[in-house]
Amino acid sequence: MSPLELNSPSWGLLADAYGSAAQIPRLLAELERAGEESLKELFDRICHQMSVYSSSIAAFPHLVIIAAKLEKNPSLQAETLCLAGAICESYEFERELHRSEYAGALAATLPVAIGLAVAALSKTEDKNQAIYLLKSIAAFEQKQALARVLEGFSNEEFTLECPSCSIDLYVWPCSDGLFVAAEDPVTHKQTKRNLVSPCAPHVSTVKDEFLWIEQQSSGAMSLSELASKLRFLFGVASCPKCSHSFSLFDRLAEQAA
Repeated sequence: MSPLELNSPSWGLLADAYGSAAQIPRLLAELERAGEESLKELFDRICHQMSVYSSSIAAFPHLVIIAAKLEKNPSLQAETLCLAGAICESYEFERELHRSEYAGALAATLPVAIGLAVAALSKTEDKNQAIYLLKSIAAFEQKQALARVLEGFSNEEFTLECPSCSIDLYVWPCSDGLFVAAEDPVTHKQTKRNLVSPCAPHVSTVKDEFLWIEQQSSGAMSLSELASKLRFLFGVASCPKCSHSFSLFDRLAEQAA
């Protein structure tokens, strides 16, 4: 099935963050003409604070098609793919991929999105953009849990609850990998910090995700710093409060779900 045509009156029946999605076709058309301001407004309307809407699902195939036409503007192309990735990462996309009237168009577009995002990741020199492209590739490949966990590398902080005592934990990158604190390290500079024990792929509880992200990040110079932290993301953390040990990635993925 083809994507919803931009001249279809059905857009007016769909919703975005502000109500009717009647303006989305215009913004998509402007984006295709390399309109950077239109991309900002699209983010605000169809991925507002990481929430997606019926128009977001309908817009997804168009975003990928447009990204393919933006090769002369690699930065805008990458940001367009990141918007598509954020939509794909959502729980709504997972549901619509299997039941929506757009399911055929969504599924057909995913391989194209993967190819474009992999190429964009190999070229970008922006670390933050590279992390979001990596997240997008994971989402396009239906690894939504992994995509959601990777958000912590963009924020340079992962937050979660201890699975034993339920205290809030803070996981931060450091020169030795990642550390866990039971208090915010910004306001409690002397708080106890437990280093995460790194994990080798063959003993990881999520071996496939471990190997996938290691492979994807190895060819991207902008992710060289991230690559050195990956063994720790899949390692074993311990709570500074109750000393309970747990798989860091498993707990992050569980909370992201």
